[in-house]
Amino acid sequence: MAVRRLHLGPRATKIVRFVGMIFLALITFVFALQATFPYNRVKDKLEELASSKFDITIKEIERGIVPGRFYLKNVTLKTRPSASDLEHIATLTDPKERERQLNQAVTTIYVEQLEVDLGLLGLIKGTATVDLDAKFGKGSIAGRISVSKGKTSIHMVGDDVPSESLPMREVLSNLPMSGLVTFDIDLDLPNEKLKSNKIGPNWLNSAGTAELACPSGCTIGDGHSKLKLKAKNSRSQAFAGEGTDFGTVKIDTLVAHLEIKEGKADLTKFEVKSPDVELHVDYTMTLAQDLNDSVVLGCVRFKGSDALRKREPKTYDQILLTGAARAPDGLDHIRLKGSVKNMLKLPEVCGPTISDPPIDSPSGGTPNARPNLTVQPDDPLRHLGSAAAALPVNPTPPPPPDAGAADAAVTIPIPHPEHEGSAAGAGSSTGSGAGSQDAQPETGTAGAGGAGEPSHKH
Repeated sequence: MAVRRLHLGPRATKIVRFVGMIFLALITFVFALQATFPYNRVKDKLEELASSKFDITIKEIERGIVPGRFYLKNVTLKTRPSASDLEHIATLTDPKERERQLNQAVTTIYVEQLEVDLGLLGLIKGTATVDLDAKFGKGSIAGRISVSKGKTSIHMVGDDVPSESLPMREVLSNLPMSGLVTFDIDLDLPNEKLKSNKIGPNWLNSAGTAELACPSGCTIGDGHSKLKLKAKNSRSQAFAGEGTDFGTVKIDTLVAHLEIKEGKADLTKFEVKSPDVELHVDYTMTLAQDLNDSVVLGCVRFKGSDALRKREPKTYDQILLTGAARAPDGLDHIRLKGSVKNMLKLPEVCGPTISDPPIDSPSGGTPNARPNLTVQPDDPLRHLGSAAAALPVNPTPPPPPDAGAADAAVTIPIPHPEHEGSAAGAGSSTGSGAGSQDAQPETGTAGAGGAGEPSHKH
């Protein structure tokens, strides 16, 4: 089939020739720019920009064939110790110990190759787009970051990434992590006019998901690094000293999933299988425009296993000495509340849901309510002496308290020695707990066998 030749008039021919020349000039310019662009200056500029927070070294930079693409090879990124860590290390007199702790306070991230692809066409539309592809041995991190006037979008996928190459020490209080992890981050963050009348990221209207998983065989701790809980000021950090001994905790599998939508960030899934520890985490966050002002509610429940106690007694002891509240389920509980900037970690037993008041709160979460005094069934009343006989066995239920009785002090009186005999005799003869005036309890709460019930004065 013969192709019909397109016949253009003289004017149309000039226009097509003019557009073609412009297009050819642009293509030539772009490829010439790629061939002559001083990427070594880009390398120096990247190191300069990161120098405020990190020590970054880029051994080599290589331009690609496609315009806007280049490769960073053998990239080493080191975090910097905090001011409190540096103050503590400066007080050490042993040079070897000083060097060891300095290395522990620094996280080193090594990237074999980092491919950067700048979206030149997106820049024309007012959107800066960067495609990343980082190699970590057999693992990789690939994704795209785009920034425009309206929003910032982040899409990242990590596959078989060595956890040693990630800043896990910052998350795990100076403890390293080993093993391969995967993650998937998808976040859309709008840039809007804030209350300060400035244009910036508005977390209140953000949306996205984040997932982190250790498919098999991860370990927290290396047997040498010490656990250093973060403090809010240098004085508290100095009080914590150089940290506490921590061995290793083995994790068979770990899966965590976070969902962000409608002004909430909820941890919808958290599953850990480990022979050393039982761990459950509940977490929700009510987002604010500024992420630091977002309100946090959460609960961490955990318990070390007998296998950990036998293999790593120091690590098992550290889990016991966290100051958490022991719950009826046998787990230690820590309640999280407050803002992201000032999050409190309280030793409270959490309720059925993280928004409920502590289940061990006798007042059920009522503000300023006084707790009731309860005698536990396994607590013998030996401290009452012979006055225990004065307590009723099957007392008459007390009348409803008055409106002001909620704030009344709750006491179990102890009779004076000179009245013990009469108190015991009166209690055994009447069976109602009535005795001498000194031995009569005013109010009480039922314990084992009715101990502590109020009796009626005669």
